[in-house]
Amino acid sequence: MGDTDDYNDGRIKYDNSSRSMQFQTANAERMRILSNGHVVIGDNTDTGFFRVTAADGASDDQYVGQFENLEATAGRSYGVNIRAGSNSTDHGLRVKNRANDTTQFLVRGDGNVGIGTASPQRALVVSDAGAEGFEFFPGSSDTANTLNHYDRASSSFIDIISQADKHIFGRADGEKMRLDGSGRLLIGTTSAGSNGTADDLVVANDGSASDQAGITIRGGTSGRSQIFFSDGTSGDAEYRGMLRYDHSEDQCSSALLLLSGCVS
Repeated sequence: MGDTDDYNDGRIKYDNSSRSMQFQTANAERMRILSNGHVVIGDNTDTGFFRVTAADGASDDQYVGQFENLEATAGRSYGVNIRAGSNSTDHGLRVKNRANDTTQFLVRGDGNVGIGTASPQRALVVSDAGAEGFEFFPGSSDTANTLNHYDRASSSFIDIISQADKHIFGRADGEKMRLDGSGRLLIGTTSAGSNGTADDLVVANDGSASDQAGITIRGGTSGRSQIFFSDGTSGDAEYRGMLRYDHSEDQCSSALLLLSGCVS
């Protein structure tokens, strides 16, 4: 198929030696059907039923493949359906980098999904090259989901650094605790009030006039429960004043000790 300038500009060729079918445009091969029925575009490497390879420069600033469903009917526009995967040793979808040496996204056959790892050990793992990462474990028990901050390379748990204006914690019936933008910890309330000098920790339970609030400090039967009043991080500055309860003392004797620099 061609013209007066080039009689074979386009061609369909069957190669008897390799038993393959070759398709050519602009006097160059574009696609080949191999003897086993596999289709290759861009090169002749046989790694699957369908393979497309874009050589350097062949797809500059372009996608190698695109799927577009322009169906306008709501609920009837689908994309790509992949049916594959049976256990943790295979996968239904894998995305690797250009150098082909790093797995960027993986949907494993057992349903685990990995981002930045080729070996996700939980339902969803977001990892830094298989080392530090978030591991989401829904249904870790009958009544709980678990989020682990874990380093798979060293098999150890790691710190979590969470940065926000406010950290708000709640349950189904509403907020229970917050760390506000000034670093104050508020339990049972969203307001530190207007005291200004004793509001770094506020514990509230004042929904009605008869509600009660309190703090429990629990120690061992022969130990101590105590609160230190400090103006430094070393030496005597760590306990300028102290409120201590000694559990080993007779509860009717002087088990409660008030201590400051002047009076004990």
